[in-house]
Amino acid sequence: MLIKSAIALTVVALWSSVASSPIQMVKRESSPITWDAYSIKIDGERIFWRAGEMAPWRLPSPALWKDVFEKMKSNGYNVAQMYFHWGYHSWNNQTVDFNGIRDIDELMRMANETGIYVSARPGPYINAETTSGGLAEWTRTLKGAARTDAADYTAAWKPYIEGVAKILAKWQYPNGPVIAVQIENEFGDTTTAARNYMALLEKAYTDNGIYVPNFHNAASDYASPWISGKGATDMIGYDFYPIGWGPCPADPTVWTQPYGTPFAEIVKYRQDVPLWIPELGAVSIKEKPVVIMNAVRLTFVCFLTAGYGENNCREAANNLYLRVYNRWMLAMTVFMQGDYMTYGGTNWGNLRFPDDYTSYDYGAPIDESRQIGSKIYEKKLLNYFLDVATEMAGTDLTTCSTSESGIKCDKLYNKETESAFHILRNTNISGFDNYDFKLKLADGTSVPVEDNIAIHGRDSKILPANLNFLNQHIIYSTSEILTWGTIDGVDYLVLHGLSGESAEIALSLKGSQKATVQVGSGSVKSTVSSNSVRLNFKYKGLQQVKISGTHPLVVLMADLDNAYKFWKVDTKNGPAFLFGSYLLRGTSGNSQDVLSLRADTAETETVEIFASSKFKSVEWNGEKLHVSSTSRGSRSGKVSGPKKAQVPKLQKWTFARESPETLTTFDDSQWKVADKKSTNNPLPQPAGQPVLYASDYGYHIGHIWYRGSFVANGDETSLNITAQGGDNSVYSTWLNGNYLGSSTSSAGGKPQLFNITSKQLNKGKNVVSVLVDGMGSDEEGGSASEYYKNYRGLREAHVLNNKGSETATISWKIQGNLGGEDIVDTDRGTFNVGGKYGERHGWHLPGFSLSTSKFQNNVKLPHNFGDAGIAWYFTDFELKFPAKSDNPVVLAFEMPKGQSYRAEFYINGWNYGKVIPNLGPQDEFPVPPGILNTNGENRLAIAVHGMLDKDNVFSDVQLKVLNSYTFSGEQWVQTKAPSFDKKVYGTSSGW
Repeated sequence: MLIKSAIALTVVALWSSVASSPIQMVKRESSPITWDAYSIKIDGERIFWRAGEMAPWRLPSPALWKDVFEKMKSNGYNVAQMYFHWGYHSWNNQTVDFNGIRDIDELMRMANETGIYVSARPGPYINAETTSGGLAEWTRTLKGAARTDAADYTAAWKPYIEGVAKILAKWQYPNGPVIAVQIENEFGDTTTAARNYMALLEKAYTDNGIYVPNFHNAASDYASPWISGKGATDMIGYDFYPIGWGPCPADPTVWTQPYGTPFAEIVKYRQDVPLWIPELGAVSIKEKPVVIMNAVRLTFVCFLTAGYGENNCREAANNLYLRVYNRWMLAMTVFMQGDYMTYGGTNWGNLRFPDDYTSYDYGAPIDESRQIGSKIYEKKLLNYFLDVATEMAGTDLTTCSTSESGIKCDKLYNKETESAFHILRNTNISGFDNYDFKLKLADGTSVPVEDNIAIHGRDSKILPANLNFLNQHIIYSTSEILTWGTIDGVDYLVLHGLSGESAEIALSLKGSQKATVQVGSGSVKSTVSSNSVRLNFKYKGLQQVKISGTHPLVVLMADLDNAYKFWKVDTKNGPAFLFGSYLLRGTSGNSQDVLSLRADTAETETVEIFASSKFKSVEWNGEKLHVSSTSRGSRSGKVSGPKKAQVPKLQKWTFARESPETLTTFDDSQWKVADKKSTNNPLPQPAGQPVLYASDYGYHIGHIWYRGSFVANGDETSLNITAQGGDNSVYSTWLNGNYLGSSTSSAGGKPQLFNITSKQLNKGKNVVSVLVDGMGSDEEGGSASEYYKNYRGLREAHVLNNKGSETATISWKIQGNLGGEDIVDTDRGTFNVGGKYGERHGWHLPGFSLSTSKFQNNVKLPHNFGDAGIAWYFTDFELKFPAKSDNPVVLAFEMPKGQSYRAEFYINGWNYGKVIPNLGPQDEFPVPPGILNTNGENRLAIAVHGMLDKDNVFSDVQLKVLNSYTFSGEQWVQTKAPSFDKKVYGTSSGW
């Protein structure tokens, strides 16, 4: 779907993908999505908001979006939260594109098929550690301030927001999965212009059919302006990062406490809405590139910082982190939680903001290569429980006590059902203290009767009391509950705990029939009275007890290893439970007699299935599974693991030098003349200088070249240049083809002096060439700051003599990506390439011919490519991965010491990573299927910007398969994108 419009005109859309079936129109005041002070409700039914965040624009392989949705859904998430990126959809003021990798309609279809709700977060500003915070890059030249009611800014965002709203409107519940829409993001301005802006956004959504509730997400726990007054939203959310927003620690076992006392409470500023944390730090964070990353959102993130990499982030915010902090949020009655990120993805191309790097993994539960493990399995344990124990979402916080002062005890109490949920954890959040203790219930009873409750180190438990479920009643439990369900009229209760820990559960009996207890497996002690049963056991493997009576009950007790491999799925004959496999995606087929499971495996293993006896047979990914009955009343069978995928060694490379822009003979006649006299930028150009800011000439991302000419009298000794490409960027300078050096470019754009020798200077005409290697645009922060308009490229340049006096005036030309805002590759979009010579001539694309005398074949890495400038390396390779398999692949780069280069690599034309050895930390770069051709030919091109005077050496790079899995999801296809076309890119000449 492509929307084209003049910026101030009504948008005209080609709504070719709109569903032909009638859409149920709902008035906003009659929305099926409601809420009270506790939680959100759908059709009047209270639910826990168990959201996982993913950004589809950080996974430009649309066929894999459903894979992420299915992994979320299978692990108990019920909402997919998603930022949409205005700049990703709009590369000029005439275009808003919803095709291909930007197809929101297809995204909604996949979510709907998966059965997961959607909370849409379209901005226009999203922050999200992306360039310009998601604002369209072309708006950086507007006169009016972004995030205000300025007329030109309003006209800019309307086509995008109205386009998104029209797509979302047709997918709103009950017609589809959309249940909430966020207005703006992390916006704290209280000005009249800001309030008018928020009101205009809300009206745009309503006018285009949005009736589900809207909300705003504040940057932290403060009294958001949008609680009340003009621009106020239906609901309010907050960011909350329990262990702070800062560098990943050198010791990832240390959890800092940025909010003062441990477990500082979140303030509820508005009493008629639920306490909502859309961005709960579930990961670690990275910050400023100097060598590696940072730590934390109940997020999953990490920035370029001094020190430590993704592994430290992942370890700092590991499965125990989720176990403790997610339960702490519940103890604060936060019944609407969104983990940021659940799948982080990749800052491919030029999506990152200056303080980030290519990976946006942040230690997410679904990692950048889409693998899952203990982190999401831990989250699943809680998600499954919250899915059945919905009455907990209507509870109030009260106090409780234990026999141990070192344990923090909070009780959530439901006044209607009188059920209670005790949340226990170590008072010393950063410590590893071990406590064994008893819990005091409301009637004064101390439990357990036998042994103790254990909280050892970083652990937390939710222990219920007086809880009804199905046809049963729990008096109390010192074990956590995983889930429950009824199979063939028999109630099942699944408990989980750490291996070796003792547990006790007391159940009251309903009905007149006397109960009997039968142990199917394990070592379980039962104590039966006339109206109750008490079970005592230690967790080891999978144990089972059947309690017969008026309403029979089977209790399954799974230790952590078995609980992590537990899956629950709804079938035509009721719920089914599976122990085993890497992932259970769901069922397929319509048979009442055959249980057909879709599942992925990481190894050959035996799985155990609890399902209705109405299923006469079991299928595993469409093939009959040979099963046998067990003593637990289940069925077990052996499933096959994956075949291992192989990748070739990359050893034959084609090499070429470029950077002809540095030569005096280079033809720049088609370049834009940089001679504008005025700018809308908040920082005007210096007096006597032309406007040199790249955005004023339509170039916003990646590498930008400048060529300036001046006439020298022979007294010149230096060039004084001020340039800016964002934090951690660099720029390189040449005079008449002679390399003068490179300079780092901070956000402040400090002047840099480059000395000139008499041999480098021509008396008469001279050509100075500057290559700005940008790192993206700045974000806005929490206000209409205009930071994102901080210029990129040159600000000023002066030719000086040895007395510091200016001796000549430089006339400038500028060149960025081919076409500027009128990009030539609309499939890959605006962020894929910048203005390197090779990019402008299509060297990065498959189909580009390497058969020319200026390309050197059979080069081996490491390779010395000589003087400063840009060098390219190319290789072709074929992959033949096994059918129905998923084999996450990374490009692994050697990170040499003593080298100063920046490399960008392209897989089949897609710019999928930026490698900076002296900053780091990333040396392995995942590339997803659909970008990588897993069964066919691939072209890898690498452009290296060397900055040493001589002996620039590019080190080795190889393919690496991380793991192999069988794959039962929808098979991916190659993402549509063009190959090299001579009509578009011309011939490479003059170099």
